[in-house]
Amino acid sequence: MTHAAHLTETRLSRLLTARDGPLSAPLQITTLPGRSTFLVRTRERPFVVKWRPAPHPLVTIRAASHLMSAREVAHPAVRVPPTPADDHGWWLAVDWLDGTPLADAAAESWDAAQAASVGAGLAHWLKSLHTVRAGRGGWADRAEGVLNVRLERCREAGLVGPALARRVTRRWEDLRPHLSGVRRTLVHRDLQSANIILDGHAVSGVIDFEQARVADPLYDLVKLTDWVFTRHQGIAPAFLAAYGVDVHAPAVEARLSCVFLLEYLAALRYFHRNGPPSLVTDHHAKLDRLLSDGIPLR
Repeated sequence: MTHAAHLTETRLSRLLTARDGPLSAPLQITTLPGRSTFLVRTRERPFVVKWRPAPHPLVTIRAASHLMSAREVAHPAVRVPPTPADDHGWWLAVDWLDGTPLADAAAESWDAAQAASVGAGLAHWLKSLHTVRAGRGGWADRAEGVLNVRLERCREAGLVGPALARRVTRRWEDLRPHLSGVRRTLVHRDLQSANIILDGHAVSGVIDFEQARVADPLYDLVKLTDWVFTRHQGIAPAFLAAYGVDVHAPAVEARLSCVFLLEYLAALRYFHRNGPPSLVTDHHAKLDRLLSDGIPLR
């Protein structure tokens, strides 16, 4: 199996039946959207199996699950930790979470109360996640280190020229004093609509912790703003009220500007490497608007 290859349903079936444990007798295997991710139905329960060529993203899921379990934060529990495949790659199994992804919900047909229910439910779950404190040291130094690495990588890839790099650096100098004293927590960092699971108009849970990090908890508002709040105009007000954050407060706005800046730089490089090119153009525009007009969350 080559480094670029993906796991197939047939090979996964052989992999599972060759070992003991709750997945050793799969009844049905279905490929899910995304890279080498599968729904595995067994007599006991359904599971999600993720296969990756390298262990790091799976180790991240396991570490996040350990931290969340200690704080009793609801999440799909890890049932099989990162495990080497027979000849190449690594796999992991987590519980399947029943429900409908927000991405597949008919949000345009919701009334205000239904949208508010989703927004408030998401805020309550996120507040519980952000009780998970981890990592040593403050956010300011850590954030500046991340910024320098991401900016340099974007420059090396030709994604950020000298003029834009100077704008980013000047903006960062304005933001940094507001980061002092910010305590880092576990953040999901990929709260797009496909990762938020609904039961009707209630949030039943959140999936896919491959990008989890320890950072300013406001980091999770970046993708919420870009990919979730746009689903219905009633989601954001209910979320912000339930989460309890005033985005107009100068210190909060500065922290948000910081995390938007970090995420847009990361997205530039990610979409440059993985496509589509239209999202490179889109994030260049977002970065320019952020530097010119401030955060898009108002």
